[in-house]
Amino acid sequence: MTLIGYTMMGEQAGPKQLVRDVVLAEQAGFDFAVISDHYFPWLEVQGHAPYAWSVLGAAVQATDRIPLMTYVTCPIGRYHPAVVAQKAATMQLLSDGRFTLGLGAGENLNEHIVGGRWPLVGVRHQMLAEAVEIIRALWAGGTVTYRGRHFEVESARVWDLPETAPPIGIAVSGPESCRLAGRHADAMIATEPRAELGRMFDDAGVRGSRASARSPCRTTPMRGSRRSGRWTSSAGSRVAGGSTPSCRCRRRSSRRPGRCARRTSPPRCRAVPTSSGTSPGSASSRRQGSPTSRCAGRRRHPRAIHQLGGDATAARPPLARGRGIVKVGVIGVGAVGAATVLSLIERGGMCREIVLVDRTPERATGVAADLRYATPLSPTVDVRAGDYDTLEDAQLVIITAGVNERAGGATDRSDPQGRLRLLDTNAKAYAEIVPKVVAAAPQAVLMVVTDPPDPLADLTRRLAGHDRVFSTGTLIDSLRFRVHLADRLRVRPRDVQAMVVGEHGTSEVLLWSSASVSGIPVLDLLGQDGESVERLKQQIEHDIRYANITIIEGTGASQYGIGAVSARLAEAVLRDERAVLPVAAYSPRYDVTLSLVSVLGAGGVQQLHEPAMTPDERAALERSAAALRQAAGRVLGTGP
Repeated sequence: MTLIGYTMMGEQAGPKQLVRDVVLAEQAGFDFAVISDHYFPWLEVQGHAPYAWSVLGAAVQATDRIPLMTYVTCPIGRYHPAVVAQKAATMQLLSDGRFTLGLGAGENLNEHIVGGRWPLVGVRHQMLAEAVEIIRALWAGGTVTYRGRHFEVESARVWDLPETAPPIGIAVSGPESCRLAGRHADAMIATEPRAELGRMFDDAGVRGSRASARSPCRTTPMRGSRRSGRWTSSAGSRVAGGSTPSCRCRRRSSRRPGRCARRTSPPRCRAVPTSSGTSPGSASSRRQGSPTSRCAGRRRHPRAIHQLGGDATAARPPLARGRGIVKVGVIGVGAVGAATVLSLIERGGMCREIVLVDRTPERATGVAADLRYATPLSPTVDVRAGDYDTLEDAQLVIITAGVNERAGGATDRSDPQGRLRLLDTNAKAYAEIVPKVVAAAPQAVLMVVTDPPDPLADLTRRLAGHDRVFSTGTLIDSLRFRVHLADRLRVRPRDVQAMVVGEHGTSEVLLWSSASVSGIPVLDLLGQDGESVERLKQQIEHDIRYANITIIEGTGASQYGIGAVSARLAEAVLRDERAVLPVAAYSPRYDVTLSLVSVLGAGGVQQLHEPAMTPDERAALERSAAALRQAAGRVLGTGP
């Protein structure tokens, strides 16, 4: 079966002409129609850019059967996602269920009109994921309050909701956008039927439930400025332009409870062209063709939204893969554990449940009760005490249990062992903890926070029997480096780029050669006031290496900084951010766990790279690695 579509080119015709054309398209037998959503035409000579949503409203009243879709709307710039949710719901009502919401990360051509800096593509993808969360939450019914990284919604509600929600398609052009669509959309939209886009889309959604969506496959020119497209089924019918796709269909009823459930679609397809010569799609090349969309693999996730009434499961945040509630476990709720949980709550939106486990159950119960009273001020999260069995299905377990420098006698600045002196004591605790965690949550990523984190991560990796293990590493040291440099240079810490690698401890290596402020080398800036650069370097290194001891001397525990770091790393894992951070994972090159340039996402550290270093810095890193190998060798035989 072949379905042929029609594109209303808002850049090349006025609103009345577009409505007349779609009426003629329906009369001529076209099976669907899409409309571009522009504020500017691509070229001035095209001369048109009417408001697409007004045209759609007129089109649905002037037609009877033809399905309509935005091709595509950007919900992260001139439109707020809450407004997009409202007008898409209205379109679904007016069209009697024949509307599909096509979304994309936008073009500066159209979105610059509201001012502000045009975000990088990675940021736009984050914004688009949040926008889909908000849209689905509002379609689920009830009042929604949302606190995200990029958007906020305050007590919003869409009052007129259709019985079935519109499917959502997301425009793709490469790996990142395919992963985004696979996780959050019902359909993939592309300008060319490129098989690799479909495979990447499927890979992103293969572990989740499948929803169905319309699949326009290819376009060719038609009627001058207009274009036709085709949807193909598993019969493999020939598409316009002479390309013969090989298709396979997936069908799933996606009917949901609640007022605004998703419709059950007829069989859809994913097309794999067998002809050659297709060119890569891009955001700007969408004007050259009609959309290609395919069945999406999407997962059910809990809400990072306060929602009163309605079906909260109809909305899904961009969290790491998994079923049901996104759960995080925290083992050990002393000063660091409690600070970590508080930061998880305050950061918000990354998980729906936090389970606290401690060797003293009464302490876990008390801390959980205390922190629960803070949860109404943040995106919805449940905090509760439990035992190891309650960690079942946890996606991430953060281990903070053990003695700190004060309790373990590691507060002597002249001691070259530093926090490595805590290793033997804390290794015994880990030998008891890790097997219990793995038994309860065998698929969880394990984050090691306890000092010394790097050799304890080696031990954890051995005890767990898998590589989904990393430690907080030198991220806290790198942040301290940035803060001290900012103090000296009288700039904001966030504008300083500086990194510490190797051990989280006395042998750590501060990479002075690459430290900079907006591209200006720090070493060029430090000596401008006449002070000795070498003396300043020594002072800063001393302050950073022994920062924990300084904090402990004043408060008894270093907790808030590392708690914030742990929550940030949890977010990177649960949202599969692939964030580049100096955290520690096992390095085959050094045969030990140590901090390098790490890419952190679902599953833990996905890539490990060495930064540029001077010969002296590289030699210092080798010495740090040797110290860590010696420490790890002391405990790798430790077992339950």
